[in-house]
Amino acid sequence: MRYRSEEKNAERVLKVLRNSKYGYTVKELSEILNMHRHTVAKILERLLLEKKVEYIEKGPLKIYYAVKEKKKFEERIDVSKYEKIWVDVIERADNKIILRINQTKRDVLAEKKFRSVGAVAIEESVLKQFIEAILKASNVIENLRSKTF
Repeated sequence: MRYRSEEKNAERVLKVLRNSKYGYTVKELSEILNMHRHTVAKILERLLLEKKVEYIEKGPLKIYYAVKEKKKFEERIDVSKYEKIWVDVIERADNKIILRINQTKRDVLAEKKFRSVGAVAIEESVLKQFIEAILKASNVIENLRSKTF
C-alpha cells in the first residue's frame, strides 16, 4: 500500500501532465514540482504500470503524457508466471492514438508486484510499418527454425 505522501505526489504529477499540451521529461517535471528527479521517475514508473501515463521517446529523452481516456483495447500475454507483456491502445492528451507494448517482470522483493522492464509506444502514423516489420521478422524466424530441423 502506498503512503499518503506518495499518493499526493502522484496526483501532483498527473495534474501537471493533464494540463500539458506536449508532455514533459522527468527533469522538467522535477523542476516544475520541485521534487527530486529520482522521485519523479519512480512515480512515473508506477503511473505507467497503472496505465495513467505513457511516453514517447524523442532521441534519448522520454516525454511523458497523461492518458486522456481509458484504454481502448488491452491484451495481456503471459510469458511465464513472472513475466507478462501488455499490449494496449490509448489516446494521448494531444488526441493522437498510440499502441503501447510494455514488458513487466515480478519484483523478487515484493512478491505480488510487477515492474516495467521495457516499453515502447508506437504512434498510429507508423503502426502499419511496425506491423510489416514484425511480420518480416516472424518470417525470418520461421525460416531459421525450418533450417535447424
